[in-house]
Amino acid sequence: MSILASLFEALALLLAAIGLCGIICFSVIRRIREIGIRIAVGAPRRSVLWIVLRNTLSLALAGLGLGIPLVLLLTKFIKSELYELQGFDPWAMGGSMLVLTIVALAAGVLPALRASRVDPIACLRQD
Repeated sequence: MSILASLFEALALLLAAIGLCGIICFSVIRRIREIGIRIAVGAPRRSVLWIVLRNTLSLALAGLGLGIPLVLLLTKFIKSELYELQGFDPWAMGGSMLVLTIVALAAGVLPALRASRVDPIACLRQD
């Protein structure tokens, strides 16, 4: 049963990463003209990388900011479903927060790399 639960958890984490990557890709596409202008003016590529990764981190932190209070509020309702965990286990919560943050950053790396490789001339000629 625990193997099956682990497989579903991994699948849920993969789907969340794919969804977040899609959202960040869409965000980069909407801001492609701004990114092209930044690169044309002389912004270093690492600055463009940081802009996209900062956007990814803000989404992840917003999700954690909403999720942690909800988990703490709903702990008494799901306490019977937890195996060998108390209602509030700081190690489990910290570990899950770390894993989710790492997955969010990993999902934002591909769009950030694409954004940093944008050709400013092609960007500015669009439309």
